[in-house]
Amino acid sequence: MKVVIPPDIMDLDDTADSLTTKENGDLRLRCRATGNPEPVVTWRREDGRNITLRNEHQGVKRTRTYEGEQLHLRSIQRQEMGSYLCIASNGVPPSVSKRYYVNVRFKPLIKVTNQLVAAPVDSDVLLQCYVESSPKALNTWYRNNGVKLLKDEKHDISEVTINDYAYQLNLTVRRLDQSDFGTYTCSAENAFGKAEASIRLQVVEKHAWRKQTKKKEKYESDLTPKNVGQTTPISRRNSSSSSPNIANKSRNSAFPAPAPALAPAHSAPTQLGAQNGVRSSRDSRLCHILGLAVVVLIILNCD
Repeated sequence: MKVVIPPDIMDLDDTADSLTTKENGDLRLRCRATGNPEPVVTWRREDGRNITLRNEHQGVKRTRTYEGEQLHLRSIQRQEMGSYLCIASNGVPPSVSKRYYVNVRFKPLIKVTNQLVAAPVDSDVLLQCYVESSPKALNTWYRNNGVKLLKDEKHDISEVTINDYAYQLNLTVRRLDQSDFGTYTCSAENAFGKAEASIRLQVVEKHAWRKQTKKKEKYESDLTPKNVGQTTPISRRNSSSSSPNIANKSRNSAFPAPAPALAPAHSAPTQLGAQNGVRSSRDSRLCHILGLAVVVLIILNCD
């Protein structure tokens, strides 16, 4: 009789201190499991992203899962920070898993999209800095005179988390006056270093601000098609003499003639023009024959 045992993951205390490293360092994650049959150990990232494997001979390889008791992460980058799952299975339910959190440490990095911001007096303005840091940095906003800004009625300071190591710093300055214009500096500092970036806030006159806004609205309006569904700008080919009459009626009427939907602009008018031309030619011949018949009857009566 064969005895089957579901998988069980062993606790390896010596791996606990090896889950944190500096950027470009190496990490080894170990996961051993027991059971009968012998379990298969598979690694994957909890967020579903690929595992990055680097090898001196094979280069960089990215894979959704990795099979083996030991996962070796070489030259690890900040993008590889996060949770990794070790999953053990042997066909005997239930499968078991263990979670490993990988920390990657590096000095702060700050990026500023708009280094020059313009706003009118008596308005509110939002200044933003993008920060990457691990561990999380101490973040501060300064004026050009070195004065540290605090959250108050004039200033609103907030942070928006993007992922495990990145976040957005927001500074809102309310009811701008002349003393508020100048240079603002965002600073981020942790145990591995410090980074700073500056944003210059300059004043713009209200009428110039409105003019700029109107130009923007006009530009956006010009990008919108204005002649959709109208027949005026469409050139028609092979149109008959009846087409100008139709156009004249459209111009003289109180409402424009409806435009054809999704049909080629030249097809229907061409067919209608041809039919009208045929009918007009037949009517002309009929009138001519009737006229000749009347003349012949008159001559015969006179004789």
